[in-house]
Amino acid sequence: MGLILGYGLPEPLPPGVSGVPSADELLARVQGGGEPVDAVLLGTGTPQALRVIQRLHAADRLLAVRLLGPPAPAQALLQAARFTPQIGPHLAWVNEPPEELGPALQAAAAQTRTRREHARQVARTNAQLSPAAVPAPAPFLEHLLDQAPLGVVTLNLQGQAVDWNPAAARLLPELRAGLNLRAALPAFPPGPVPGAVRLERPLGGERQVLRVHLSAMQRPAHGPGLLALLEDITAFVRAEEERDRAGAELRALNQTLEARVAERTQALEAQTQALEAQTRALEAQTLALQRSNSELERFAYVTSHDLQEPLRTITSFTALLVSRAGPGLDPRTAQYLRFIQEGSARMKAQIDDLLHYARLNAGPRPLRPVPLAEPLQEALDRLQALAEEAQAQFEVEPLPTVLGDAPQLAQLLQNLVGNALKFRREGAAARVQVWAQPGPAPGLWRIQVRDNGIGIEPQYFGRIFEMFQRLHRRESYSGTGLGLAICRKIVQAHGGEIGVESEPGGGSTFWFTLPAA
Repeated sequence: MGLILGYGLPEPLPPGVSGVPSADELLARVQGGGEPVDAVLLGTGTPQALRVIQRLHAADRLLAVRLLGPPAPAQALLQAARFTPQIGPHLAWVNEPPEELGPALQAAAAQTRTRREHARQVARTNAQLSPAAVPAPAPFLEHLLDQAPLGVVTLNLQGQAVDWNPAAARLLPELRAGLNLRAALPAFPPGPVPGAVRLERPLGGERQVLRVHLSAMQRPAHGPGLLALLEDITAFVRAEEERDRAGAELRALNQTLEARVAERTQALEAQTQALEAQTRALEAQTLALQRSNSELERFAYVTSHDLQEPLRTITSFTALLVSRAGPGLDPRTAQYLRFIQEGSARMKAQIDDLLHYARLNAGPRPLRPVPLAEPLQEALDRLQALAEEAQAQFEVEPLPTVLGDAPQLAQLLQNLVGNALKFRREGAAARVQVWAQPGPAPGLWRIQVRDNGIGIEPQYFGRIFEMFQRLHRRESYSGTGLGLAICRKIVQAHGGEIGVESEPGGGSTFWFTLPAA
Protein backbone atom coordinates (compact mmCIF):
# COMPACT_ATOMS: atom_id res chain seq x y z
CA MET A 1 0.00 0.00 0.00
CA GLY A 2 1.33 3.42 -0.99
CA LEU A 3 1.60 6.64 0.95
CA ILE A 4 -0.92 9.42 1.42
CA LEU A 5 0.99 12.70 1.79
CA GLY A 6 -0.34 15.95 3.18
CA TYR A 7 0.88 19.52 2.62
CA GLY A 8 -0.41 22.84 3.94
CA LEU A 9 -2.72 21.14 6.47
CA PRO A 10 -3.57 22.34 9.98
CA GLU A 11 -2.51 20.26 12.98
CA PRO A 12 -3.40 17.57 13.94
CA LEU A 13 -3.13 15.71 10.62
CA PRO A 14 -5.96 13.37 9.62
CA PRO A 15 -5.40 9.67 10.39
CA GLY A 16 -3.19 7.87 7.82
CA VAL A 17 -1.72 11.10 6.34
CA SER A 18 2.04 11.81 6.39
CA GLY A 19 2.89 15.51 6.38
CA VAL A 20 5.67 17.13 4.33
CA PRO A 21 7.12 20.58 5.19
CA SER A 22 7.53 22.03 1.65
CA ALA A 23 6.27 21.80 -1.91
CA ASP A 24 9.74 20.79 -3.19
CA GLU A 25 9.87 17.81 -0.80
CA LEU A 26 6.33 16.87 -1.81
CA LEU A 27 7.39 16.80 -5.51
CA ALA A 28 10.54 14.86 -4.66
CA ARG A 29 8.53 12.19 -2.81
CA VAL A 30 6.07 11.87 -5.72
CA GLN A 31 8.84 11.61 -8.34
CA GLY A 32 11.22 9.51 -6.15
CA GLY A 33 11.83 5.81 -6.57
CA GLY A 34 10.91 4.87 -2.98
CA GLU A 35 7.52 3.94 -1.66
CA PRO A 36 4.89 5.02 -4.21
CA VAL A 37 2.58 7.95 -3.34
CA ASP A 38 -1.06 7.04 -4.03
CA ALA A 39 -2.80 10.27 -2.99
CA VAL A 40 -2.07 13.85 -1.86
CA LEU A 41 -4.22 15.88 0.54
CA LEU A 42 -3.60 19.62 -0.08
CA GLY A 43 -4.76 22.48 2.11
CA THR A 44 -6.59 25.23 0.16
CA GLY A 45 -4.66 27.89 2.08
CA THR A 46 -1.34 26.64 0.69
CA PRO A 47 0.73 29.43 -0.97
CA GLN A 48 0.53 29.09 -4.78
CA ALA A 49 -1.78 26.10 -4.45
CA LEU A 50 -2.63 26.08 -8.19
CA ARG A 51 1.08 25.97 -9.09
CA VAL A 52 1.62 23.06 -6.69
CA ILE A 53 -1.25 21.14 -8.32
CA GLN A 54 0.24 21.80 -11.80
CA ARG A 55 3.62 20.47 -10.73
CA LEU A 56 2.05 17.35 -9.13
CA HIS A 57 0.10 16.47 -12.27
CA ALA A 58 3.11 17.19 -14.48
CA ALA A 59 4.98 14.61 -12.43
CA ASP A 60 2.15 12.02 -12.30
CA ARG A 61 -1.10 12.63 -14.22
CA LEU A 62 -2.66 9.52 -12.62
CA LEU A 63 -2.17 10.74 -9.04
CA ALA A 64 -5.35 11.56 -7.08
CA VAL A 65 -5.25 15.01 -5.40
CA ARG A 66 -7.80 16.07 -2.82
CA LEU A 67 -8.43 19.57 -1.51
CA LEU A 68 -9.18 20.26 2.16
CA GLY A 69 -10.49 23.61 3.34
CA PRO A 70 -13.44 26.01 3.22
CA PRO A 71 -15.80 25.73 0.23
CA ALA A 72 -15.06 29.16 -1.36
CA PRO A 73 -11.28 28.80 -1.90
CA ALA A 74 -11.71 25.15 -2.85
CA GLN A 75 -14.26 25.96 -5.55
CA ALA A 76 -12.03 28.79 -6.82
CA LEU A 77 -9.12 26.35 -7.22
CA LEU A 78 -11.31 23.81 -9.00
CA GLN A 79 -12.59 26.52 -11.37
CA ALA A 80 -9.05 27.69 -12.15
CA ALA A 81 -7.85 24.10 -12.64
CA ARG A 82 -10.67 23.40 -15.09
CA PHE A 83 -9.14 25.91 -17.55
CA THR A 84 -5.54 24.74 -17.06
CA PRO A 85 -4.75 22.03 -19.67
CA GLN A 86 -1.80 20.49 -17.79
CA ILE A 87 -3.98 19.55 -14.80
CA GLY A 88 -5.52 16.09 -15.05
CA PRO A 89 -9.08 15.16 -14.16
CA HIS A 90 -8.23 13.51 -10.82
CA LEU A 91 -8.77 16.55 -8.63
CA ALA A 92 -11.61 16.83 -6.13
CA TRP A 93 -12.63 18.50 -2.87
CA VAL A 94 -13.42 16.57 0.32
CA ASN A 95 -15.70 18.18 2.85
CA GLU A 96 -15.69 15.54 5.62
CA PRO A 97 -14.32 16.47 9.05
CA PRO A 98 -10.56 15.72 9.38
CA GLU A 99 -11.17 12.80 11.73
CA GLU A 100 -13.52 11.15 9.22
CA LEU A 101 -11.35 11.54 6.10
CA GLY A 102 -9.86 8.06 6.26
CA PRO A 103 -12.36 6.25 3.99
CA ALA A 104 -12.37 9.07 1.38
CA LEU A 105 -8.55 9.15 1.19
CA GLN A 106 -8.30 5.38 0.99
CA ALA A 107 -10.80 5.41 -1.90
CA ALA A 108 -8.71 8.05 -3.68
CA ALA A 109 -5.56 6.00 -3.20
CA ALA A 110 -7.32 2.92 -4.54
CA GLN A 111 -8.37 4.85 -7.65
CA THR A 112 -4.77 5.88 -8.24
CA ARG A 113 -3.55 2.28 -7.97
CA THR A 114 -6.31 1.12 -10.33
CA ARG A 115 -5.37 3.75 -12.98
CA ARG A 116 -1.71 2.83 -12.71
CA GLU A 117 -2.46 -0.84 -13.14
CA HIS A 118 -4.61 -0.08 -16.20
CA ALA A 119 -1.82 1.99 -17.68
CA ARG A 120 0.66 -0.86 -17.17
CA GLN A 121 -1.67 -3.27 -18.92
CA VAL A 122 -2.05 -0.93 -21.89
CA ALA A 123 1.72 -0.55 -22.10
CA ARG A 124 2.26 -4.33 -22.03
CA THR A 125 -0.37 -4.84 -24.76
CA ASN A 126 1.24 -2.20 -26.97
CA ALA A 127 4.64 -3.71 -26.42
CA GLN A 128 3.37 -7.17 -27.46
CA LEU A 129 1.75 -5.78 -30.61
CA SER A 130 4.80 -3.82 -31.77
CA PRO A 131 7.65 -3.89 -29.30
CA ALA A 132 9.98 -1.83 -31.49
CA ALA A 133 7.42 0.73 -32.67
CA VAL A 134 5.56 1.53 -29.46
CA PRO A 135 7.78 3.42 -27.07
CA ALA A 136 6.94 3.71 -23.41
CA PRO A 137 4.64 6.62 -22.51
CA ALA A 138 6.50 9.88 -22.25
CA PRO A 139 4.80 11.98 -19.53
CA PHE A 140 6.90 15.04 -20.38
CA LEU A 141 5.83 15.02 -24.04
CA GLU A 142 2.20 14.60 -23.01
CA HIS A 143 2.66 17.50 -20.65
CA LEU A 144 4.02 19.66 -23.49
CA LEU A 145 1.09 18.76 -25.76
CA ASP A 146 -1.37 19.58 -22.98
CA GLN A 147 0.18 23.01 -22.55
CA ALA A 148 0.54 23.77 -26.27
CA PRO A 149 -1.63 26.71 -27.45
CA LEU A 150 -2.02 25.05 -30.87
CA GLY A 151 -4.63 22.39 -31.42
CA VAL A 152 -3.06 19.03 -32.37
CA VAL A 153 -5.24 16.31 -33.95
CA THR A 154 -4.09 12.96 -35.34
CA LEU A 155 -6.22 11.50 -38.16
CA ASN A 156 -6.32 8.32 -40.10
CA LEU A 157 -6.07 8.43 -43.88
CA GLN A 158 -9.87 8.71 -44.12
CA GLY A 159 -9.73 11.99 -42.15
CA GLN A 160 -11.22 10.57 -38.96
CA ALA A 161 -10.02 11.94 -35.60
CA VAL A 162 -7.97 9.51 -33.54
CA ASP A 163 -6.41 11.62 -30.78
CA TRP A 164 -6.15 15.30 -29.84
CA ASN A 165 -4.92 17.63 -27.15
CA PRO A 166 -7.04 19.99 -24.93
CA ALA A 167 -6.41 23.02 -27.19
CA ALA A 168 -7.94 21.13 -30.15
CA ALA A 169 -11.00 20.26 -28.05
CA ARG A 170 -11.49 23.96 -27.23
CA LEU A 171 -11.15 25.02 -30.88
CA LEU A 172 -13.46 22.22 -32.15
CA PRO A 173 -16.12 21.59 -29.47
CA GLU A 174 -17.71 18.86 -31.64
CA LEU A 175 -14.46 16.89 -31.78
CA ARG A 176 -14.83 13.19 -30.86
CA ALA A 177 -13.18 9.93 -31.75
CA GLY A 178 -13.98 8.86 -35.31
CA LEU A 179 -15.28 12.29 -36.34
CA ASN A 180 -14.55 12.83 -40.03
CA LEU A 181 -13.15 16.36 -40.13
CA ARG A 182 -13.43 16.60 -43.91
CA ALA A 183 -17.18 15.94 -43.65
CA ALA A 184 -17.66 18.16 -40.57
CA LEU A 185 -15.59 21.01 -41.97
CA PRO A 186 -16.26 21.48 -45.72
CA ALA A 187 -13.26 23.78 -46.10
CA PHE A 188 -10.90 21.28 -44.49
CA PRO A 189 -8.00 20.41 -46.83
CA PRO A 190 -8.63 17.25 -48.91
CA GLY A 191 -5.14 15.96 -48.24
CA PRO A 192 -1.68 16.93 -47.09
CA VAL A 193 -0.85 20.33 -48.58
CA PRO A 194 2.27 22.47 -48.31
CA GLY A 195 1.93 25.38 -45.95
CA ALA A 196 -1.31 26.32 -44.24
CA VAL A 197 -4.88 27.01 -45.33
CA ARG A 198 -7.47 29.30 -43.78
CA LEU A 199 -10.75 27.84 -42.56
CA GLU A 200 -13.77 29.96 -41.64
CA ARG A 201 -17.02 28.78 -40.11
CA PRO A 202 -19.87 30.00 -37.88
CA LEU A 203 -19.54 29.05 -34.22
CA GLY A 204 -21.97 30.04 -31.48
CA GLY A 205 -23.48 32.85 -33.53
CA GLU A 206 -20.07 34.27 -34.37
CA ARG A 207 -17.37 33.65 -36.93
CA GLN A 208 -14.39 31.43 -36.18
CA VAL A 209 -11.27 31.62 -38.32
CA LEU A 210 -8.66 28.83 -38.07
CA ARG A 211 -5.30 28.34 -39.74
CA VAL A 212 -4.95 24.60 -40.54
CA HIS A 213 -1.66 22.91 -41.42
CA LEU A 214 -2.09 19.30 -42.58
CA SER A 215 0.86 16.95 -43.00
CA ALA A 216 1.48 13.22 -43.34
CA MET A 217 2.73 11.25 -40.34
CA GLN A 218 3.59 7.70 -39.35
CA ARG A 219 1.54 6.55 -36.38
CA PRO A 220 3.22 3.90 -34.15
CA ALA A 221 1.39 0.57 -34.38
CA HIS A 222 -1.22 2.12 -36.65
CA GLY A 223 0.63 2.88 -39.85
CA PRO A 224 0.40 6.07 -41.89
CA GLY A 225 -1.96 8.88 -40.94
CA LEU A 226 -2.37 12.63 -40.92
CA LEU A 227 -1.37 15.35 -38.42
CA ALA A 228 -3.49 18.53 -38.25
CA LEU A 229 -2.26 21.64 -36.46
CA LEU A 230 -5.02 24.15 -35.66
CA GLU A 231 -4.48 27.81 -34.70
CA ASP A 232 -7.28 30.23 -33.83
CA ILE A 233 -6.60 33.47 -35.75
CA THR A 234 -10.08 34.98 -35.32
CA ALA A 235 -8.84 37.93 -33.25
CA PHE A 236 -5.99 38.57 -35.69
CA VAL A 237 -8.35 38.45 -38.70
CA ARG A 238 -10.80 40.80 -37.00
CA ALA A 239 -8.00 43.23 -36.19
CA GLU A 240 -6.73 42.99 -39.77
CA GLU A 241 -10.21 43.60 -41.20
CA GLU A 242 -10.76 46.49 -38.82
CA ARG A 243 -7.43 47.94 -39.89
CA ASP A 244 -8.37 47.54 -43.57
CA ARG A 245 -11.79 49.09 -42.93
CA ALA A 246 -10.25 51.99 -41.02
CA GLY A 247 -7.67 52.40 -43.77
CA ALA A 248 -10.40 52.48 -46.43
CA GLU A 249 -12.38 55.03 -44.43
CA LEU A 250 -9.23 57.10 -43.93
CA ARG A 251 -8.41 56.98 -47.62
CA ALA A 252 -11.97 57.99 -48.50
CA LEU A 253 -11.81 60.80 -45.96
CA ASN A 254 -8.46 61.93 -47.34
CA GLN A 255 -9.86 61.94 -50.87
CA THR A 256 -12.86 63.95 -49.70
CA LEU A 257 -10.64 66.39 -47.83
CA GLU A 258 -8.29 66.70 -50.80
CA ALA A 259 -11.25 67.39 -53.07
CA ARG A 260 -12.60 69.99 -50.65
CA VAL A 261 -9.18 71.58 -50.24
CA ALA A 262 -8.71 71.68 -54.02
CA GLU A 263 -12.19 73.16 -54.48
CA ARG A 264 -11.62 75.68 -51.72
CA THR A 265 -8.19 76.54 -53.12
CA GLN A 266 -9.67 77.16 -56.56
CA ALA A 267 -12.40 79.32 -55.03
CA LEU A 268 -9.84 81.28 -53.00
CA GLU A 269 -7.63 81.70 -56.06
CA ALA A 270 -10.62 82.96 -58.03
CA GLN A 271 -11.54 85.34 -55.20
CA THR A 272 -7.92 86.48 -54.94
CA GLN A 273 -7.76 87.15 -58.66
CA ALA A 274 -11.06 89.03 -58.50
CA LEU A 275 -9.84 91.08 -55.53
CA GLU A 276 -6.56 91.79 -57.30
CA ALA A 277 -8.48 92.92 -60.37
CA GLN A 278 -10.72 95.12 -58.20
CA THR A 279 -7.67 96.48 -56.41
CA ARG A 280 -5.99 97.33 -59.68
CA ALA A 281 -9.16 98.97 -60.92
CA LEU A 282 -9.50 100.96 -57.69
CA GLU A 283 -5.87 101.97 -57.83
CA ALA A 284 -6.34 103.14 -61.42
CA GLN A 285 -9.48 105.04 -60.42
CA THR A 286 -7.68 106.53 -57.42
CA LEU A 287 -4.81 107.69 -59.59
CA ALA A 288 -7.26 109.11 -62.10
CA LEU A 289 -9.15 110.90 -59.31
CA GLN A 290 -5.91 112.19 -57.83
CA ARG A 291 -4.85 113.52 -61.21
CA SER A 292 -8.30 115.00 -61.77
CA ASN A 293 -8.37 116.60 -58.31
CA SER A 294 -4.87 117.91 -58.75
CA GLU A 295 -5.77 119.37 -62.12
CA LEU A 296 -9.00 120.82 -60.72
CA GLU A 297 -7.19 122.34 -57.75
CA ARG A 298 -4.53 123.74 -60.07
CA PHE A 299 -7.23 125.05 -62.36
CA ALA A 300 -9.07 126.62 -59.42
CA TYR A 301 -5.90 128.22 -58.15
CA VAL A 302 -4.83 129.56 -61.55
CA THR A 303 -8.35 130.66 -62.43
CA SER A 304 -8.90 132.39 -59.09
CA HIS A 305 -5.53 134.08 -59.33
CA ASP A 306 -6.12 135.19 -62.93
CA LEU A 307 -9.62 136.46 -62.10
CA GLN A 308 -8.30 138.87 -59.51
CA GLU A 309 -6.73 141.21 -62.11
CA PRO A 310 -9.92 141.82 -64.19
CA LEU A 311 -11.92 141.98 -60.97
CA ARG A 312 -9.65 144.70 -59.63
CA THR A 313 -10.08 146.54 -62.95
CA ILE A 314 -13.88 146.33 -62.68
CA THR A 315 -13.81 147.44 -59.05
CA SER A 316 -11.41 150.36 -59.71
CA PHE A 317 -13.22 151.75 -62.72
CA THR A 318 -16.59 151.38 -61.01
CA ALA A 319 -15.28 153.37 -58.05
CA LEU A 320 -13.80 155.94 -60.48
CA LEU A 321 -17.17 156.34 -62.24
CA VAL A 322 -18.95 156.89 -58.94
CA SER A 323 -16.39 159.44 -57.75
CA ARG A 324 -16.39 161.45 -61.00
CA ALA A 325 -20.11 161.42 -61.72
CA GLY A 326 -20.98 162.10 -58.10
CA PRO A 327 -24.40 163.56 -57.45
CA GLY A 328 -24.99 164.00 -61.17
CA LEU A 329 -25.89 160.34 -61.61
CA ASP A 330 -29.51 159.56 -62.01
CA PRO A 331 -30.96 157.11 -59.44
CA ARG A 332 -31.20 154.23 -61.88
CA THR A 333 -27.50 154.55 -62.94
CA ALA A 334 -26.40 154.87 -59.29
CA GLN A 335 -28.31 151.68 -58.46
CA TYR A 336 -26.62 149.83 -61.33
CA LEU A 337 -23.19 150.92 -60.20
CA ARG A 338 -24.01 149.84 -56.62
CA PHE A 339 -25.00 146.39 -57.94
CA ILE A 340 -21.65 146.19 -59.76
CA GLN A 341 -19.75 147.08 -56.58
CA GLU A 342 -21.66 144.58 -54.41
CA GLY A 343 -21.22 141.80 -56.98
CA SER A 344 -17.53 142.57 -57.29
CA ALA A 345 -17.16 142.38 -53.50
CA ARG A 346 -18.90 138.99 -53.39
CA MET A 347 -16.80 137.78 -56.28
CA LYS A 348 -13.59 138.94 -54.53
CA ALA A 349 -14.64 137.04 -51.37
CA GLN A 350 -15.41 133.97 -53.46
CA ILE A 351 -12.04 134.13 -55.23
CA ASP A 352 -10.18 134.70 -51.96
CA ASP A 353 -11.82 131.61 -50.40
CA LEU A 354 -11.09 129.54 -53.50
CA LEU A 355 -7.44 130.57 -53.40
CA HIS A 356 -7.25 129.79 -49.70
CA TYR A 357 -8.87 126.36 -50.22
CA ALA A 358 -6.51 125.60 -53.12
CA ARG A 359 -3.46 126.57 -51.04
CA LEU A 360 -4.50 124.00 -48.40
CA ASN A 361 -3.90 121.25 -51.01
CA ALA A 362 -0.40 122.47 -51.84
CA GLY A 363 1.09 119.97 -49.39
CA PRO A 364 1.48 119.33 -45.64
CA ARG A 365 3.00 122.13 -43.57
CA PRO A 366 5.20 121.46 -40.53
CA LEU A 367 3.29 121.30 -37.25
CA ARG A 368 4.72 123.15 -34.23
CA PRO A 369 3.53 123.68 -30.66
CA VAL A 370 0.98 126.49 -30.76
CA PRO A 371 -0.80 127.93 -27.68
CA LEU A 372 -4.35 127.84 -29.01
CA ALA A 373 -5.24 131.13 -27.26
CA GLU A 374 -2.99 133.03 -29.71
CA PRO A 375 -4.70 132.07 -33.02
CA LEU A 376 -8.07 132.53 -31.27
CA GLN A 377 -7.14 136.09 -30.29
CA GLU A 378 -5.98 136.75 -33.86
CA ALA A 379 -9.33 135.51 -35.18
CA LEU A 380 -11.27 137.71 -32.69
CA ASP A 381 -9.24 140.74 -33.75
CA ARG A 382 -10.19 140.16 -37.39
CA LEU A 383 -13.86 139.82 -36.41
CA GLN A 384 -14.00 142.88 -34.19
CA ALA A 385 -16.33 144.88 -36.43
CA LEU A 386 -18.74 141.95 -36.86
CA ALA A 387 -18.63 141.27 -33.10
CA GLU A 388 -19.57 144.88 -32.31
CA GLU A 389 -22.42 144.70 -34.80
CA ALA A 390 -23.71 141.47 -33.16
CA GLN A 391 -23.18 142.85 -29.63
CA ALA A 392 -21.28 139.62 -29.01
CA GLN A 393 -20.36 138.21 -25.62
CA PHE A 394 -17.37 135.83 -25.53
CA GLU A 395 -16.70 133.21 -22.84
CA VAL A 396 -13.29 131.66 -23.40
CA GLU A 397 -11.88 129.08 -20.99
CA PRO A 398 -8.13 128.34 -20.75
CA LEU A 399 -7.02 126.61 -23.94
CA PRO A 400 -4.19 124.03 -24.31
CA THR A 401 -1.08 124.04 -26.47
CA VAL A 402 -1.49 121.91 -29.59
CA LEU A 403 0.59 120.80 -32.55
CA GLY A 404 -0.45 122.83 -35.57
CA ASP A 405 0.07 125.59 -38.09
CA ALA A 406 -0.74 128.91 -36.45
CA PRO A 407 -2.10 130.74 -39.55
CA GLN A 408 -4.35 127.81 -40.48
CA LEU A 409 -5.63 127.50 -36.90
CA ALA A 410 -6.40 131.23 -36.90
CA GLN A 411 -8.37 130.80 -40.17
CA LEU A 412 -10.20 127.78 -38.66
CA LEU A 413 -11.28 129.65 -35.54
CA GLN A 414 -12.12 132.79 -37.55
CA ASN A 415 -14.53 130.81 -39.76
CA LEU A 416 -16.23 129.06 -36.82
CA VAL A 417 -16.56 132.16 -34.61
CA GLY A 418 -17.57 134.22 -37.68
CA ASN A 419 -20.42 131.78 -38.41
CA ALA A 420 -21.50 132.01 -34.75
CA LEU A 421 -21.72 135.81 -35.09
CA LYS A 422 -23.32 135.76 -38.53
CA PHE A 423 -26.06 133.15 -37.94
CA ARG A 424 -27.48 134.78 -34.78
CA ARG A 425 -31.13 134.99 -33.89
CA GLU A 426 -32.82 138.22 -34.90
CA GLY A 427 -33.07 140.69 -32.04
CA ALA A 428 -30.73 138.71 -29.77
CA ALA A 429 -27.12 139.47 -28.91
CA ALA A 430 -24.66 136.81 -30.00
CA ARG A 431 -23.09 134.66 -27.26
CA VAL A 432 -20.06 132.55 -28.10
CA GLN A 433 -18.31 130.01 -25.79
CA VAL A 434 -14.95 128.40 -26.52
CA TRP A 435 -13.42 125.64 -24.37
CA ALA A 436 -11.30 122.46 -24.61
CA GLN A 437 -11.45 119.02 -23.05
CA PRO A 438 -9.46 115.76 -23.43
CA GLY A 439 -10.18 114.06 -26.73
CA PRO A 440 -11.63 110.57 -27.43
CA ALA A 441 -8.12 109.08 -27.59
CA PRO A 442 -4.88 109.75 -25.72
CA GLY A 443 -2.83 112.59 -27.21
CA LEU A 444 -5.83 114.50 -28.58
CA TRP A 445 -7.72 117.65 -27.52
CA ARG A 446 -11.38 118.29 -28.36
CA ILE A 447 -12.04 122.01 -28.99
CA GLN A 448 -15.66 123.25 -28.95
CA VAL A 449 -17.27 126.48 -30.16
CA ARG A 450 -20.86 127.00 -29.00
CA ASP A 451 -23.29 129.75 -30.03
CA ASN A 452 -26.89 130.71 -29.31
CA GLY A 453 -27.81 131.18 -32.97
CA ILE A 454 -30.51 129.83 -35.25
CA GLY A 455 -29.26 126.23 -35.17
CA ILE A 456 -29.12 123.56 -37.90
CA GLU A 457 -31.43 120.68 -38.73
CA PRO A 458 -29.75 117.24 -38.28
CA GLN A 459 -30.17 116.21 -41.95
CA TYR A 460 -27.76 118.98 -42.95
CA PHE A 461 -24.92 118.09 -40.55
CA GLY A 462 -22.86 116.45 -43.31
CA ARG A 463 -23.86 118.74 -46.15
CA ILE A 464 -22.64 121.98 -44.54
CA PHE A 465 -18.98 120.83 -44.74
CA GLU A 466 -19.16 120.39 -48.54
CA MET A 467 -17.95 123.07 -50.98
CA PHE A 468 -20.46 125.73 -52.10
CA GLN A 469 -23.23 124.34 -49.87
CA ARG A 470 -25.55 127.00 -48.46
CA LEU A 471 -28.62 126.47 -46.32
CA HIS A 472 -29.94 130.06 -46.63
CA ARG A 473 -30.45 132.60 -49.38
CA ARG A 474 -27.64 135.09 -49.95
CA GLU A 475 -30.06 137.94 -49.24
CA SER A 476 -30.55 136.60 -45.69
CA TYR A 477 -26.98 135.60 -44.79
CA SER A 478 -23.89 136.51 -46.76
CA GLY A 479 -21.11 134.03 -47.51
CA THR A 480 -19.36 132.00 -50.18
CA GLY A 481 -20.34 128.48 -49.09
CA LEU A 482 -16.65 127.61 -48.58
CA GLY A 483 -16.05 128.54 -44.92
CA LEU A 484 -16.85 125.16 -43.33
CA ALA A 485 -15.25 123.25 -46.23
CA ILE A 486 -12.03 125.16 -45.46
CA CYS A 487 -12.45 124.28 -41.75
CA ARG A 488 -12.73 120.58 -42.52
CA LYS A 489 -9.68 120.77 -44.82
CA ILE A 490 -7.58 122.41 -42.09
CA VAL A 491 -8.64 119.91 -39.40
CA GLN A 492 -7.93 116.95 -41.69
CA ALA A 493 -4.49 118.38 -42.49
CA HIS A 494 -3.82 118.29 -38.72
CA GLY A 495 -4.96 114.64 -38.45
CA GLY A 496 -8.19 115.46 -36.62
CA GLU A 497 -11.94 115.30 -37.11
CA ILE A 498 -14.69 117.96 -37.15
CA GLY A 499 -18.42 117.80 -36.51
CA VAL A 500 -21.47 119.66 -35.22
CA GLU A 501 -24.21 119.17 -32.63
CA SER A 502 -27.29 121.35 -33.07
CA GLU A 503 -31.03 121.70 -33.24
CA PRO A 504 -33.16 124.39 -34.92
CA GLY A 505 -33.51 127.46 -32.66
CA GLY A 506 -31.24 125.99 -29.99
CA GLY A 507 -27.83 127.14 -31.17
CA SER A 508 -24.95 125.03 -32.48
CA THR A 509 -21.78 123.50 -31.07
CA PHE A 510 -18.97 122.93 -33.56
CA TRP A 511 -16.18 120.65 -32.33
CA PHE A 512 -12.85 119.51 -33.74
CA THR A 513 -9.87 117.50 -32.51
CA LEU A 514 -6.20 118.45 -32.62
CA PRO A 515 -3.03 116.62 -31.52
CA ALA A 516 -1.66 117.63 -28.16
CA ALA A 517 1.79 119.25 -28.05
